[in-house]
Amino acid sequence: MHRLKKVLILLVLASMFLTGCTTTNYQGEVMVIEEQVSDIHFKLTLLDRPSLISQYSKEDNPFIDFPGKLPPRYFFVFETEISTEVSTVDFSQKNITMQIESDMYKCSNTFTLKKAWEPYYENDSQELHMGRTINRTLKPADFTVSPDKPYKGTLVFLVPIKEAQEATIMIPARTPEGDEGIIEIPFTLKKMVDGKEEVPSENTGIFAQ
Repeated sequence: MHRLKKVLILLVLASMFLTGCTTTNYQGEVMVIEEQVSDIHFKLTLLDRPSLISQYSKEDNPFIDFPGKLPPRYFFVFETEISTEVSTVDFSQKNITMQIESDMYKCSNTFTLKKAWEPYYENDSQELHMGRTINRTLKPADFTVSPDKPYKGTLVFLVPIKEAQEATIMIPARTPEGDEGIIEIPFTLKKMVDGKEEVPSENTGIFAQ
């Protein structure tokens, strides 16, 4: 049975673009997206501003209030869990993207995010502290998921988006046998205001239900 299921997984990945069953739920103000593609399960929890401050503090936090203005850019930080039932699948952070309409934005890695902050550090101490937080949070850049080795990490996107729009996170996957595919995880961006979450009258999360 496991052998048959593994063959089916390889056939699914060979189809290149993969959209499974996506569900979106809220845990209080926090949005949780889950996607199932064959035996691969994805859980992406979008961290809101209070969660980011709680985890990384308000001062010298590299995941909030990006100061660049041309154009203004905003953070979307996802705690990410990936698991499989029988298959082994390789992923690379540098190849993960977010599509918003026809525009594609790469997932931040340790180099690109530190480079983005470089003109705005106030002093060497701030640069050192924020750099350590980025390194600790965004590693490893490449990882393999198997039944006995699930992944838990953080995906960070810094994108110049302000209005509510449909978006898709695109995650390339590859098996040791060489089969490849791109998992597509759709969701809805909620309008941002000055780098902080807009507070609507009925839903105080940063995403519309």
